[in-house]
Amino acid sequence: MVDSAVENHAYMGNDVPQSWPISTGQEVIMQFEDTRRFALEDSEEANEQWMAQYPNKGVINLGINKEPFTIGMFHEIRCIDIIRKELLRLRPNETSHGTQLNTTSLVPRKVAMHCLNYLRQMILCRADNNPEPTFRGSSPPLPLLYRCNDWTKVYEAVERNQEAKTKPDAK
Repeated sequence: MVDSAVENHAYMGNDVPQSWPISTGQEVIMQFEDTRRFALEDSEEANEQWMAQYPNKGVINLGINKEPFTIGMFHEIRCIDIIRKELLRLRPNETSHGTQLNTTSLVPRKVAMHCLNYLRQMILCRADNNPEPTFRGSSPPLPLLYRCNDWTKVYEAVERNQEAKTKPDAK
């Protein structure tokens, strides 16, 4: 099913709405907690877990010409993954001669710098003013409860969009 609000935009040039007009349903309560998933490690499992957060590289296709876009949620998650990979690339290597600094390039890649700046701006844009307890020690007190948009609705809309792109008669 195609949302009529989507059809009202060409998704070209300046004819792009401020947000993708999909329903995120009612707010959901999310309990923030530590997890062993989404690890800061270079393993096939960790890479698959991160990539599953932005299916098809987070690309959706909008408008009559099926122009490629991503949404902020996927851009942000992908940026965290890029920064994760950059941290792994720059970390010291363990060798039989002890720890050696990775000297191939100590300069962060431009895409990682873009992501760091993008995430900073998105945090400021959202100006989350939820009170959070301060902490002493290695990790914050958990769990914390937050009211969130229902991200499952976003994933459902993305899945419908990506499936429609692969169908031969997709409009």
